[in-house]
Amino acid sequence: MSATTVDPAQPLSTHAYQRDIPPSVADGVVALLGEGRQIIVVTGKTDGRMSGFLADLCHGISRRGTLLRIKAPLPPEAFHAALAAQLKLPASAVRLPLPARVGRRLSEPAPRGRFVLLCEGADRYEDATLEAIRQLSNYPLSIVLTGSHRLLRRLADRRLAPLRQRITHRLALNRSGPRVNPFWLTLLMLLGGGGALIYSLWTPPPTGDAPVHPISAPQVSKPARTPQSDIEHGHGLKLRLERELSTGT
Repeated sequence: MSATTVDPAQPLSTHAYQRDIPPSVADGVVALLGEGRQIIVVTGKTDGRMSGFLADLCHGISRRGTLLRIKAPLPPEAFHAALAAQLKLPASAVRLPLPARVGRRLSEPAPRGRFVLLCEGADRYEDATLEAIRQLSNYPLSIVLTGSHRLLRRLADRRLAPLRQRITHRLALNRSGPRVNPFWLTLLMLLGGGGALIYSLWTPPPTGDAPVHPISAPQVSKPARTPQSDIEHGHGLKLRLERELSTGT
């Protein structure tokens, strides 16, 4: 695959390595680099597992090709100076800019296999340095950019579109969570819906805002007296009096 292709970058794997990254992953990247000019982006957490992966990757590249390694973010001038030192460029009588001298050397055969440029911590590179890397991709050189997952967001910027269009493969390491595996997102949604249902079943319905007034003893009044009740009351007294009189006689 040409390094100048504008096709979308292909993911090397759909797996998320949450434990130790197996050496076979680094070997696979090395084998891919041997097929031709590539620009591969490797993202992951900057922890011991990523360091182990980089060690395996460097070992594999050095066995088959010539490794050029940039371990820290550098401005463009220091970046080209570091490459010139690793390429062991002699002093030139012709006054050529250092980037041109580096490019001319990269056009020549490598001491072993092919040239491979490994740039670590690329998510912290200046835009000018990333542009210098894009210009180096015009030479017979494979490039590996490594960094945190922020690197993908950096490359999504329209200012870096020329470099992004030349990326041939992407590899995500040490990544976990619902965005990696949709199963976990579905499970979280189901658990959230079940919790809401249980809460609604166990929660008593609201009683409203109307105040409740307790009934006290003074508030209970006697029934009102009517003429009919007075007559019945007097008739009862009369019967009671007659009964007492008869008893006394």
